[in-house]
Amino acid sequence: MPLEEYRRKRSAERTPEPFGESPRVGGRSGGMFVVQKHAATRLHYDFRLEMEGVLRSWAIPKGPSLNPADKRLAVMVEDHPIEYGDFEGIIPEGIYGAGEVIVWDRGVYRVTDPPDDVAGAVRAGKLDIELFGFKLRGGYAVVRTSGRNPHSRQAGNEKSQWLLIKRHDGFASADIDIVESRPRSVLSGLMLQELPGASGLATGIVAELQRLRAPQLKGPLAPAQFPFALARLVNELVEGAEWLYEIKYDGVRALAIRDGSAVRIFGRSGLEATANYPEVVLALSKLPFARFVLDGEIIGFDPDGRPSFQALQRRIQAHDRGQIATMALAHPAPYYVFDLLAFDRFDLRGLALETRKDLLRRMIRDEGLLRYSDFHTGDGRAFYDAVAELGLEGVIAKRVNSPYQAGRGGGWLKIKCPRVGQFVIGGWTEPGGSRTHFGALLAGQYEAPGVLRFVGRVGTGFDDERLRTIAAKLRERAIDASPFRRRREGEPVIPSSRRAFLQAGVGVRGAIHRMDRRRRAAQSKLPRPGGRRGSGPMWISGPGRTRRRGGKRF
Repeated sequence: MPLEEYRRKRSAERTPEPFGESPRVGGRSGGMFVVQKHAATRLHYDFRLEMEGVLRSWAIPKGPSLNPADKRLAVMVEDHPIEYGDFEGIIPEGIYGAGEVIVWDRGVYRVTDPPDDVAGAVRAGKLDIELFGFKLRGGYAVVRTSGRNPHSRQAGNEKSQWLLIKRHDGFASADIDIVESRPRSVLSGLMLQELPGASGLATGIVAELQRLRAPQLKGPLAPAQFPFALARLVNELVEGAEWLYEIKYDGVRALAIRDGSAVRIFGRSGLEATANYPEVVLALSKLPFARFVLDGEIIGFDPDGRPSFQALQRRIQAHDRGQIATMALAHPAPYYVFDLLAFDRFDLRGLALETRKDLLRRMIRDEGLLRYSDFHTGDGRAFYDAVAELGLEGVIAKRVNSPYQAGRGGGWLKIKCPRVGQFVIGGWTEPGGSRTHFGALLAGQYEAPGVLRFVGRVGTGFDDERLRTIAAKLRERAIDASPFRRRREGEPVIPSSRRAFLQAGVGVRGAIHRMDRRRRAAQSKLPRPGGRRGSGPMWISGPGRTRRRGGKRF
């Protein structure tokens, strides 16, 4: 029994820790990792790797380091159940391991040496891994230095000593003490010392709402009772002391409702999206507040760390629970919260925006999965220019003293940042329905000389004359091999049924304005292999490398 020692040391009736009755079988080359900060008899960090259906665990007295010069002692302890990776709370006095526990970091890992047998590497006493967490990233070595041989893990009670060593890579740093600079949980946002008094945080917010004479809620915490406030699109930035400014993230709008232990997430359409974002639900359930309604955006990120609606496409469309759980760990989608609509028994929508944000800041500590969407006051033009320079979608301007009002009449304005780029047109799809000449142009950008990445399609903005003229130029240059490199995970799907290309060195290039959200969503619906004859793409080749201005996508 892999968890026999864990269960022998604990009583299910006396501890809130999970007992893991149904361990799952993990992969041979990686899985979940978690680091829990634990104030037991001595403060330490529990480093856990999923393998063989359990979390293999080491206690690290000083915690992980980003400095390759630090060789951190790691003492192997008993295996823990997989469910322990979500555990935060207080283990009561008199129980083994009594003290506070927070999830300090979590994510996934993969073994780099040996590449396909993590459990065997542990038994051999050395493994090289790569971590993909909120705080720990990049390569680490885990090396046994003394103690029993874990080929026989159940024999004896002696513990083996190991070292955790950061590899030299782009995530290494001799200047950052990660355990000191980022002490908060990536789930609740709490620090270890805040756990015992966490219930007092809600008491303080309730007292403030009583002082403000906030009205009481008149109905249940149901999505229909909280229609979304929406921003009105304008062309010019508004400025003045009565406005504050937020970043317009390229994400999914989400209303989060917690009522006791139940957490639910709803989109603008009113449809429930709780099952699509289990990591956000988990984090909201760990907050020390039992009843609230939040408004914000769930954000996906591209490989460069920029907000990307495209990165969320698989999450939005996913239905398989196992696939969703895997994506939630490997590619977590943080919830950026910008408004607090209800708390406890109070309706906050009539309070001034600035007041609601002050209260929200006391709930969301801006670490890990739950992020406080900060704002700027003062020079709105400088803020807008900075957002545009970063290649982000735009700015939301909100009146500082405005209530939360459903619809587009509540003093919220959306100002988009113009983003123009130059792209190579590498192919087209055949028309459908009443469309003539071609369906959509397939566009790409050069990552390096001769390496063209597919970025999406453009299918609107053409009158019949332009359709005819462009189609003639495309078809006279058709060739037989795709100019785009192989697709990588998270990138748009390249249509692949019928293909033709232009002669080498001849092509069409042009500047294409960035598409709005609805058109970006359409990128995920490109024609798939196996469609009707004539529905697949045609290809053209483009000359040389293009320059880029502004954003990376449409």
